[in-house]
Amino acid sequence: MRRALVLVVVLLGACEPPRLGLDRREPNPTCRGRATFPDVLADTGCFEPGSSTPIAALLPYDVRVPLWSDGAEKERFVALPDDERLEVDDEGRVVLPPGGVLVKTFRAGAQPIETRLLVRDEQGVWHAATYLWNEAGSEARRFEGGTVERGGLTWDVPREDECFDCHVDAAGVSLGLELAQLDTDVAYAATGRTASQLETLVAIGALAREGLEHEHTPYEPDDVRAYLHVQCAHCHRPGGSATVAIDLRADTDERWMNVIDQRPERGDPEGEAGILVAPGAPERSVLYQRLTSDDPTWRMPPLGTRRVDTAGVARVAAWIEAMGE
Repeated sequence: MRRALVLVVVLLGACEPPRLGLDRREPNPTCRGRATFPDVLADTGCFEPGSSTPIAALLPYDVRVPLWSDGAEKERFVALPDDERLEVDDEGRVVLPPGGVLVKTFRAGAQPIETRLLVRDEQGVWHAATYLWNEAGSEARRFEGGTVERGGLTWDVPREDECFDCHVDAAGVSLGLELAQLDTDVAYAATGRTASQLETLVAIGALAREGLEHEHTPYEPDDVRAYLHVQCAHCHRPGGSATVAIDLRADTDERWMNVIDQRPERGDPEGEAGILVAPGAPERSVLYQRLTSDDPTWRMPPLGTRRVDTAGVARVAAWIEAMGE
């Protein structure tokens, strides 16, 4: 009898639904994608007045491999119209519907620096706005771009038109919304639970279940190809904004990246001896030199960074060194 009871308990446990991070999706009456932006962030309807706290309708999300932003912490949220949800396209990209809003707040410790909004209006056209927080973190206002000091960081806030230097159509505009990026467990502050992000989004009606059927390989944080994809491939891909013909997407075969044993098309710190990726020799590789440069006219990525990502470039160096073995 005891064995039978144990078997029943095991079988019941096997049928339990997956543990979810959120129980429901809150109504969203105010945070909508529009073609124009107010001067004060709170007036967008996406944040609580007088604080850097988003309204309850904004869904937090996270990515497996973050874009390097000089060590700043980032909080990411998505707001959806109540009758809309995220869909997945044929390339595994998660598509924001018209009226949707992507929110990213950058922090230096507890102090908010800036919040960027990337939105689709009701006609599906993309728009961007940047808001700079005051020292007290109580109000953020539209900012035309420039350099500020916050929380010990010297921070470059991009102009709003510069947002679309990286957020290009060829990369799906939203960049971080990819199944390979979102397929991870997330700690949800609202419930204190850690759970699958994709399963949670599907369960609360924020993501089409058909999206989970799309084959994908989650990016690994220590994978150099995932790192190059996130840092570089929004520009360096077919149809990207870069003017050189290299392809740094994670799923591109190394033979077709057009970097290994290839001469640079623009700029050569070695005179005429430079190679984009010189197998076994990161110090001779122009790709590595650009990632480690302190020259803002030469360094890659060209926007939004002043500091070298030492952990990231160490992975790139190891990848190049391994080619020479």
